[in-house]
Amino acid sequence: MTSISSRVALSLAIVVSVLSVRSADAQVVPAIVPGLTVEIADIIQMPNTQGQGQEDSRSGNNVARINFLREDPSDSSNWFINDLRGQIYRVDPAAQQIETYLDVDTVFDDFIIGDGGLSTGLITLTMHPDFATNGKFYTIHEEKASGNPSTPDFQAIGNAGNISNGQHGVVVEWTASDPMASTFSGTHREMMRIAQPSGNLHNMGDIGFNPHATDPSHPDYGIMYLAGGDAGYDSEGKGSDQARELSSIFGKILRIDPSGNNSANGQYGVPTDNPYASDGDANTLGEIYASGFRNAHRIMWDMDTETFLTTDIGQGSVEEINILESGGDYGWDKYEGTFTRGGGIVPRGGDVGYVWPAAQYDHADGFAIAGGFVYRGEQIPQLEGKFIYGDIRNGRIYYSDLDELIAAHTDDDFLATATVYELFLTQDREPVSLESLVIESRGLNSLPNNRVDLRFAQTSDGEIYLTTKQDGWVRQLVGNAHLGDYNKDGLVDAADFTVWRDTLDMTGSNLAADGNGNGVIDMGDYDVWVANFGMSAPGLATSTAVPEPTGAVLLLGAALAWRQQRRRR
Repeated sequence: MTSISSRVALSLAIVVSVLSVRSADAQVVPAIVPGLTVEIADIIQMPNTQGQGQEDSRSGNNVARINFLREDPSDSSNWFINDLRGQIYRVDPAAQQIETYLDVDTVFDDFIIGDGGLSTGLITLTMHPDFATNGKFYTIHEEKASGNPSTPDFQAIGNAGNISNGQHGVVVEWTASDPMASTFSGTHREMMRIAQPSGNLHNMGDIGFNPHATDPSHPDYGIMYLAGGDAGYDSEGKGSDQARELSSIFGKILRIDPSGNNSANGQYGVPTDNPYASDGDANTLGEIYASGFRNAHRIMWDMDTETFLTTDIGQGSVEEINILESGGDYGWDKYEGTFTRGGGIVPRGGDVGYVWPAAQYDHADGFAIAGGFVYRGEQIPQLEGKFIYGDIRNGRIYYSDLDELIAAHTDDDFLATATVYELFLTQDREPVSLESLVIESRGLNSLPNNRVDLRFAQTSDGEIYLTTKQDGWVRQLVGNAHLGDYNKDGLVDAADFTVWRDTLDMTGSNLAADGNGNGVIDMGDYDVWVANFGMSAPGLATSTAVPEPTGAVLLLGAALAWRQQRRRR
């Protein structure tokens, strides 16, 4: 009996590996593996802000340019949401109520939104953990540099441009007189100003507080992290390299104390336990927590383990997920993922002093990573402990197991990275993609500017939301359905293979067996069926409907043989 079971298990492993893994010789970056399928639901749409701001044609026709969703610390049923065009909204999703909390663009005379969107306008906001009592929240916005009377606190080193050109990135602390009020009334102060002569490329893009630092004894209590990129200097050859230079603010994760005053400008504190704060070297910036990023677009902490992560947007080779550590050098602009810049493979076993990515995917599967949170909700148990992320441009959604990410981060073999799985979407149990949802909501025939502009958010209950800078919709991952259930009986089984086989090569919309939603019944839909084989809808018994392991192996083996035979025709 043991021998038969072993052979069955081995056969199944061989079949699945043949179907879902590309040749290791084909590329260094592992292939993305078809994964789970979940339902996505429309929650609420933000107001149309078209025509507000000096935008060019690429972004000016977007309905709403939603960039961040933050939960209201004073009321978890409410959200704060920002639009790049300058608006902050206070939102009650259950009541479908949206109120304009603050128009940041009307506060600052030199506020700028334009030049293709990207890193312009009101980039981000985040609330202080004690917002309910102290009323404090923080924003980053962009201002035009030309004619700006303010002097930047930081500028690029070397021959990296004139500070009178481009933009200024400005970090502001706001204090609300009444944190519970539906509209803002209070004061604000400037904390930090950064000169960005290259304009809208890879500027400061995220602010965060460690959600685990709720007690004064925690080293991160009251401490703010800021994430940014190389401002285009290293990426676009606009001047001296910045990202790995510890005298430059660019390409770094920063760590500061908004209540302190020992910074050079006296507007914030530099924690003494920062890696370079007490090194006695005048050429290193004490604000730096980690370095070597092209565009550390987002930072996030896992709710359960306190793992600190960032997603770093690549240039010519790969997109990265990194686990952050104090003083870590993440390699850009010398390395991009596990490649040298320009695509060369790093010699195996060479310890060159960098922190390597915990996961990566190449540009066959996307162009700009969007992070991302570890799922800790209750609606989708299958995603528990999975880091959910995606691609900004094409809107595809991926996930990796957090335990695998941690193992890869600590593995002596720097080429060891966590598996990347694709997360498929359904709406009302019909296959969809985020791209198709955006196109439909806009009433268009194709994706504007060829960009979904995907963003992620997470609330304190661990659930995950998706937004875009295209259509203003907030959407939620709400439950699991299974692609591959082509006859819609709640089971992914042999009957669904028959539906796929009988409609192979058909084209059109709303095809029953179009598992990947590309408008044609093809081998990709077969791969979707294989990836979900044996799955059932929540609450549906499977003991009599799904084949036992031996039957599953025979079915999959027969399907593989049929597939190979058809390819030879």
